[in-house]
Amino acid sequence: MPNVGQKGGWIVAVLAVAAVMAQIGATRVVAETPAHKATASCPGGSTGITLPKGFCATIFADKIGHARQLAIAPDGTVFVDTWSGRYYGNDKPHEGGFLVALKDTKGAGQADVNVRFGQTFAEGGHGGTGIALYKHWLYAEVNDRIERYDLKEGETAPAGPAETILSGMPITGDHPMHPFAIDAQGNLFVSMGSATNACEVRNRMPHSPGNDPCTELETRAGIWKYDANKAGQVFSAKERYVSGIRNGEGFDFDTSGRLFVTQHGRDQLHEDWPELYTTEQGFELPAEEVMIVKDGAFALVVVMLVLVATVAIPVVVPMAMMVPVVMLMMPTIMIPMSMPALDTMHYAAGDALAGIPLCQGRCASRQHDSGGGGK
Repeated sequence: MPNVGQKGGWIVAVLAVAAVMAQIGATRVVAETPAHKATASCPGGSTGITLPKGFCATIFADKIGHARQLAIAPDGTVFVDTWSGRYYGNDKPHEGGFLVALKDTKGAGQADVNVRFGQTFAEGGHGGTGIALYKHWLYAEVNDRIERYDLKEGETAPAGPAETILSGMPITGDHPMHPFAIDAQGNLFVSMGSATNACEVRNRMPHSPGNDPCTELETRAGIWKYDANKAGQVFSAKERYVSGIRNGEGFDFDTSGRLFVTQHGRDQLHEDWPELYTTEQGFELPAEEVMIVKDGAFALVVVMLVLVATVAIPVVVPMAMMVPVVMLMMPTIMIPMSMPALDTMHYAAGDALAGIPLCQGRCASRQHDSGGGGK
């Protein structure tokens, strides 16, 4: 998702709000506006979203389908990718394409232009999650493909046909969605979510250990790299960029070009291991990580592991023993991955507390394979 811009006194959309709406399968797109006063009420009533003090959420567009992710053009047009299928109980999809172009032409804070385009359900489309702008193109995920549309000046929604950039992406299993991002050089980074909860021998079943090794990692639970300028690419294992990210959802770049990604950690800690985790811990653990993505890295969040291990073990463990304990618990905590030795991981001051691993150069060296889970 591109950086969010401010227009006419209101912020069109905020990554945090978009992420929430994607998770709950929203039919609305919400605009978040800084309140003029901390006590000011939101115009148009409540949206049911809890926000920090001083912020206000209003309905920008309604009844657009199961909104997933957004891309915002320089002229203020908000492009939305919507989805359908088993994640939403196979409910009847809306009429028209799964892509939507929204625009507020009156400065009222609500979209008065709402145009659907792209492949329809009748044409075999099921929509998707990922969407991004690059140069004069709009890129969007649909089914197992990433397609692009040429955006011409004066068009609210593209009128021309889509061109397939990438096809053959895996859409089986637990995480068939493919969020993605494109950097200034045209590198296309695509998430391939894990096919299972945590690479278990029996998926989502109590006390099932992780597969060791986890062969799923060859084509899932990582980020793949392609060329956004090149049509006709086909997914394969060889384009894997980083591994061990169970379900990368939010992508963005900082001003220096570093790629950040949020990960949805493993599910069902309490259901799978009730003797180790309470119901509340099952809802809250493990923490969702923000990671810096680097070529060839294998994801590892040491701080999260230490915290979870501390909660799970009802005895006092000397710090000198903590690393071995964490390693032993990995089959029930993290997504199985080829794991770098701990001395190849380096953390910037403050980043470790936030759970952000900074892989510097040698992250793929001295690997150790372990089965297990991440949410």
